[in-house]
Amino acid sequence: MSVFEGADTVRHSIKLKLTIIMALLVTAVVALICILNTTLFEKYYVNSRLNELKESYSEMVDVLSVENTSINDIQDTINQINYAHNINVFVLDGTWNVAYSSQSGYSDVVRWIQDINFNPNVEKKILEDDDEYTIIQSYDSVTNMSYIVISGILTDGSQIIMQVTIESMRESIDTYNKFVIVIGVIILLIGIIVVYVISYRFTKPVKELSLVAEKMSELNFDIKYSGRDRGEIGVLGHSINVMSDKLEKNISELRAANIELMKDIEIKTRNDEMRREFLANVSHELKTPIALIQGYAEGLKEGINDDEESRDFYCDVIMDEAAKMNNMVKKLLTLNQIEFGNDPVNIERFDMVELADSILKANGIVLSQKGIKLNFTHPDTAMIWADQIQLEEVFTNYLTNAINHCENELIIDVEITSENNSVRVSVFNTGQNIPQEDIGRIWEKFYKVDKARTREYGGNGIGLSIVKAILDNYNAKYGVENMENGVKFWFEIQSGNN
Repeated sequence: MSVFEGADTVRHSIKLKLTIIMALLVTAVVALICILNTTLFEKYYVNSRLNELKESYSEMVDVLSVENTSINDIQDTINQINYAHNINVFVLDGTWNVAYSSQSGYSDVVRWIQDINFNPNVEKKILEDDDEYTIIQSYDSVTNMSYIVISGILTDGSQIIMQVTIESMRESIDTYNKFVIVIGVIILLIGIIVVYVISYRFTKPVKELSLVAEKMSELNFDIKYSGRDRGEIGVLGHSINVMSDKLEKNISELRAANIELMKDIEIKTRNDEMRREFLANVSHELKTPIALIQGYAEGLKEGINDDEESRDFYCDVIMDEAAKMNNMVKKLLTLNQIEFGNDPVNIERFDMVELADSILKANGIVLSQKGIKLNFTHPDTAMIWADQIQLEEVFTNYLTNAINHCENELIIDVEITSENNSVRVSVFNTGQNIPQEDIGRIWEKFYKVDKARTREYGGNGIGLSIVKAILDNYNAKYGVENMENGVKFWFEIQSGNN
């Protein structure tokens, strides 16, 4: 281990983390206590004293409102309020003379009360004000004390004034905060020492477990946990040893199962996508011929045209559309069998030149009728390994596509070459180029570059999809190229010379 790695380990060690956490926790608790004590305790204390003031005020009003209440009863009530809640109580008559008081020497109090009521320079804050009483908080500059005072005038003109001091509460808060800080520092120092010492006992087996886990991550299952701890760490160590023994045995099976699972998921996803695409495309492609068949059949039934020539035309359209539907369904079944691997494959060695020549001769009449000139360039033989029926399907699709799109000079060039253990077959026809944005999509099922023309010769956009499916099964190369005066389709497949 390098010096930098050792320093990094110390920086992230459990001992240091526990020590820091404990220090932060104690500091946070002390700070929280001081903050709450400073910000909330005064409000709590003031609210509590306000409630006591209002309750005591109501009590004095009740006593003074009773007729013929004796002086002793009034003074006893005042003394009880002063003793129970430390509230100074004064009852003044209509001329500001003190009739009853909870203390003697109240000249300063009378002076301060008069200042509150009549001196605009006195600092004061109204806390509550209603018809029954007024509660204010004020500071007396003479005594350097803050007070909360509740006062109210009774129906007979007498006035009740009750006073509590809040300055001592603030001093108590400051003293308590200092005490909490001192105790917190002492607890912090002791806690750091204790945590640092005790944490060593826990980190030693954890380090050993970490080493075992690191070796297991490197697929080294020989190292085991050797600690004798019987607590949770010991149980963990035993579990890691058991896991190490089982992991080596199961890892190869897990990998194999994972590969199979991925294959199954891929196959299922592909099949679901193909099924959805198949249904959507079939629905779209069958819509037009079915509509035509229905329309012409209804015309025949309703006798729109009575002459025999029109009826024959209607029947020809129906038969032609039915034949297109039948051809499309057959091609779809063929494509479905190839894609799902249900089409039986008979791999054999045969001559691609001979196969292409027979297909070209079979289409000779069509080529002649359309006035197409055919050029066939090939070696004497080109032997390949494949299913002859499937390769016949590929070449026939290329040739049919070339015939249907041949324009201008009306030339089709078929070329077969053999080199580097592979046979390359290309079919070129003069005519319009395929738009660049369509080249990558012509292999998709039901995709048509020129829908009107494809419809004209009965195409359904499935032929090149069949070609793609067949050649993909052979891992063969294939493609299409725009030439200067036409389009060339090609494919390469393994030669049969080896």
